[in-house]
Amino acid sequence: MDFIQTYIIDPIYSEQPYNIFNTALFAIIALILVYLIERLYRRQGIEFMDREMILNALPFAIFGGLKRAIVDAVSKGKLGGGIYEYYKHTFWNVTPGIYLEIAGLFLFLYYLEHRHNLKGLTLIIGISLAFLHLMLAFPAIERLDPLVPVLLLAFLPAIFLGKDWLEIAAIFGQALDGATTFIATEFYGYGEKHVIASLIGGTAGYFLFYLLKIAIVLVIMKWEGIKRKEREILLGFAAILGLGIGIRNLFRLMMGV
Repeated sequence: MDFIQTYIIDPIYSEQPYNIFNTALFAIIALILVYLIERLYRRQGIEFMDREMILNALPFAIFGGLKRAIVDAVSKGKLGGGIYEYYKHTFWNVTPGIYLEIAGLFLFLYYLEHRHNLKGLTLIIGISLAFLHLMLAFPAIERLDPLVPVLLLAFLPAIFLGKDWLEIAAIFGQALDGATTFIATEFYGYGEKHVIASLIGGTAGYFLFYLLKIAIVLVIMKWEGIKRKEREILLGFAAILGLGIGIRNLFRLMMGV
């Protein structure tokens, strides 16, 4: 129980960096849930992680990144009162709760849309939630100087290396995550909380981490040993995870938290 308290529970309710134990646990839980949801969708005749589903998920990734940045701003006293009382540092507003909450909402809406032929339901709600949280984050923004270098580092490889919207989204998402980490750690005095990123950046520098994020997507794109469906699933997860984390990092930078 002491081990669980120290390495799993305490980091959820504090600002401690991730450790190898909770990282591995969250990854295992995520893989199990993805497997179970894929089987449920298949039984209902719904394609899992095809291009349509990935496109519908992207606004939810942005929504999640913005919400997490707002939680950081509330924790640091940059935002508070009124609606911001719902963004305090609680289980459902940080990892792993925020992933369960937003992924659960998205999967429920997408399932509902396909079961009852409610075309556009998921995308409309996702875009609305992302826009709402952009407006909620806006009052805490105090600097825009990180925006140009981060977006250049994210957009340029996506535009020049991606051949269609899914490849562009995957490269952009991972490059955004890598670029915000590089800019934040090298120029603004931030630290890295994730285990693997910290190991790479701490030994070889965070610009290499940025390059590796792009390289991983390129390997997926060029990998001849996998089927088209499997490639799209990997690119989809790269886009969604990179975009969510990258948006959070970018807005933390602009909020100064």
